[in-house]
Amino acid sequence: MNILATLDTRTIAFLVACAFFIQSSAIGAQILLVKEYRGIVFALAGNLSLSVGFALTVLQGSIPDFFTIVIGNTLILVGPILFYIAICRFTGQNQYLGFVLVVLIFAIASLLFFRYVNENLAYRIVAVSVSGSISTGAVVTALLRAKSSSYRLGLILTLIPFAIYGLFLLARGLSTLISPPTALFAKSPIESSTFLLLFFVSFLWSIGFILMVSQRLQADLARMATIDFLTRIPNRRATQDFLEKVYSRIDRIGGIFSIILIDLDNFKEINDRLGPAAGDLALVRAASLLQTNIRKPDLVGRWGGEEFLIVLSDTNAQDAVHLAERIRRKFNDSRIVIYDQTVTTTISLGISSSEESNTLDGILKNADDALYKAKSQKNAVVLAMGENPDSQGNYSS
Repeated sequence: MNILATLDTRTIAFLVACAFFIQSSAIGAQILLVKEYRGIVFALAGNLSLSVGFALTVLQGSIPDFFTIVIGNTLILVGPILFYIAICRFTGQNQYLGFVLVVLIFAIASLLFFRYVNENLAYRIVAVSVSGSISTGAVVTALLRAKSSSYRLGLILTLIPFAIYGLFLLARGLSTLISPPTALFAKSPIESSTFLLLFFVSFLWSIGFILMVSQRLQADLARMATIDFLTRIPNRRATQDFLEKVYSRIDRIGGIFSIILIDLDNFKEINDRLGPAAGDLALVRAASLLQTNIRKPDLVGRWGGEEFLIVLSDTNAQDAVHLAERIRRKFNDSRIVIYDQTVTTTISLGISSSEESNTLDGILKNADDALYKAKSQKNAVVLAMGENPDSQGNYSS
């Protein structure tokens, strides 16, 4: 504690201002890299507000008190509020600014009153400390409410320093009431500890926020690698991975699964007659219709071109046939308006089940063979290596 008492508090405060400016540069670089993420601009503004605020307080005695005491401390209090907005926007939460704004207004009024009406440094420090603690608590609350697991480590690394600093601000306010300082930058353990702590934890929460952005970007890039750009459903790679996991589980613990391979009938004619954009729209509508007709444990993915694959966990061949027939009828009943022209898109479906083959390649080949037969009829459902329903849903050997 004796060492803390001998440190030059004004110098530490200046270092804090520089630290926030450096951190702002790092967060600003994130904006250039990831422009579409909401909230990063507010994190940058929050750090800049803190940097300018502390820089102004360091100038106390050199420029008018209104700038160093009122404007400087207001900017210091606005910093965590902007960071709260940043966290809420970045994590997609609603912002509840009413209470923190009331606290900010109270703090500004206290600064004005205890400087120009009833001069009292201790009460100014208490007002700023308590208000800052409440604003910091709002940041901690927003971080606790965030539910995304893709940037959990960044959340924790941001939350912990904010929580520590908020608690320390409360302790600073209490200590000031017990032992009022003679000057803002007096050499006292509590003042030196406050600025030193802020110097270190500010780096931690900035690093934590930058890590949040980086982790989210990494998760989004990984998701983009598995999602078909046009239809926004799993691409062939992701569908193949899912299929292999289902097959591995069945091979390990037993059970059955089925797949439905689907092809849009007359897709080439739609492209030739109405253009590639019309074909893209037909694919998007088809993907949407397929997604709405499967269960949560199942998956539909774009297999390639105008082909889609549905993976049905714990589903036998006959149940897969019933689902395929229902989907086929849905397509028959649906209409797509493209360039003011109404288009009916029918589909052909080939079904295969793990009941009929012991290998994944065999299951896929059976589905492909069944689809080939269905496409020769069009608007048909064919079950591989078993009974086949015709296009009207009746069964024939």
